[in-house]
This record gives sequence, structure tokens and C-alpha cells, in this order.
Amino acid sequence: MEILKKKLEQDLQGFDAKKIKAVAIDIDGTLINENSICTERTEKAVKDLIKTGREVYIVTGRAITTAMAFAKQVAIPRYMINYNGGAVWNVELQKREFEQTISPQAGKDILKFIRNYNVMALLYSDDQYYYENENEYLKQYLNRVTIQGHKLSLDELPEGSFQKFFIMGDDDDIQNLYKAIGDSCSNEVTMFLTTPGMHNAANPDTPARCIEIMAYGVNKGNTLKTLLASQNISMDEVVSFGDDVNDTEMLQMSGWGVAMNNARPSVKEAARVETLAHKDDGVAYFIEKYLL
Repeated sequence: MEILKKKLEQDLQGFDAKKIKAVAIDIDGTLINENSICTERTEKAVKDLIKTGREVYIVTGRAITTAMAFAKQVAIPRYMINYNGGAVWNVELQKREFEQTISPQAGKDILKFIRNYNVMALLYSDDQYYYENENEYLKQYLNRVTIQGHKLSLDELPEGSFQKFFIMGDDDDIQNLYKAIGDSCSNEVTMFLTTPGMHNAANPDTPARCIEIMAYGVNKGNTLKTLLASQNISMDEVVSFGDDVNDTEMLQMSGWGVAMNNARPSVKEAARVETLAHKDDGVAYFIEKYLL
């Protein structure tokens, strides 16, 4: 840990906290630890950061309903970006400021592909999530997000209301499905392969793989850039924190992209610097030492 701290300090030569006007923070694997807890230390650090007058945003793949508890815990004052950039939620006014949904045709095509594979698919529509079947991954997911889903045929949902697909499964099934959808719909949707911390019950050492699917062109970086422009802030004036593939564009586009020590190798390569792991309050450490 001390080696990482020293490297971070060296890599931050030239960093000027006075030039930072906004901070963007991912939730899973970043703001919260391996037990899905935002610690008291991290909570205090984010609240103290907000008191400096900077814009502070939650930027997550989660839905509004499952992210709101963390936004409230750290007292996010204004905006939260959800569905990997698919929506912007005004926390203060409790209303949606922006949304981009998956096209009806792409939604239909994806549903057909999903039903050909042994996967667990959730579809977010109007900030609720729906599923057609149940398996071990659904139980793990429900324990994490602590909200109630709805079981029904996904064909019953209104066309044009699809905010995000979240598909879980074993690696082979997920990789094959990812290729099938990509070959057919690459010009209609944005997709990420992520590892959200769930595991195969028969083999606890084997992590589940997931596909996250949004409307074409949607990612955290693009939406953050648009939101910041409305506040007269450039991406060069941003510190962003993330750990997984869906954070890549945000970290690359920010003036100071900060990868967690627990981040995937490709995410670390996309970032400018690396902080401590989520289990070691890496976000809090960076804020306390370099932004307060």
C-alpha cells in the first residue's frame, strides 16, 4: 500500500487542486467496498468535498432506484448519472433531466438473442426492472440492490422504454451472446462486458460475467461532458473515479482519471493515476490528501 501511495504522489506532480471544479464517482467497486458499503470515512470525505463548492456527481451503471440510497448517504446536491450515461437525474428536484433509450427494433432483436442462451436477463424500463426467468444470479443481484423486480414477458413492456439490459451468466454463454448481439446490433447499441462481483454458486471462484447494453453512443464520459458543459465546466477540470470497463471513457476524457487499485488492467491503462482499492477507502484517501 505504501508503494502505491508513493507512486500516486509521484504521478500527481503537476496536479493543481485549485483547478478542479467537478468530481465524478462511480459506485460499485469505487464508492462502495467489497461488501457494498460506503464507509463512514468515504461518506465524510465526499461530504467535505461538496462543502468546498465543487460539483460532485455519482456516475453509475445502476438505475436511479438502486443508486439513490448512496447518493443520499453522501449528500449529492444536484445530479446523478445513471444507466452508464443513459439518464441524468436531478437529485434536488427528484426529476429526470435527460434520457436516451434503446431503439424499439434493437430491443426486439436483443430479446430474440437472449432467449437462445442460458443467461439471466434484466431489462430496465421506466426505472423499474423486469425479468422472464429466475436463477442463482438473480438471487445474488437482488441481495445487492435490495429492490423488488417484476417477473413477466419482456414483450409486454412498451416499445421505446428500454433504458438498459443487464445480462448475467457464465463466461462462455456471455461471450457468445456478446458476439451475437455485437454482430447484429453494433450500430444500434453500446455494450460493455463487466464483472460485477457475483459468482457461480457451483464454483465460487468463478466470477459471473455481465453484458450491459444501452442506446447507441451512450457512455459515462459523453453524458458527463454534456452535463458539465451546462455548468460551464470542461472535462479538463474534472477528477473522476472508476474501476470497470464502463468507466473507461469517463476516465480517458477527464483531466484526471483515477482508477481504483482493484480496477481491471485495461481500466488502469485508461486512467491517468491509480489510488488505493475500494476496500481501503481509495476514494476517501485521494479526496482527503489531494482535494481538501
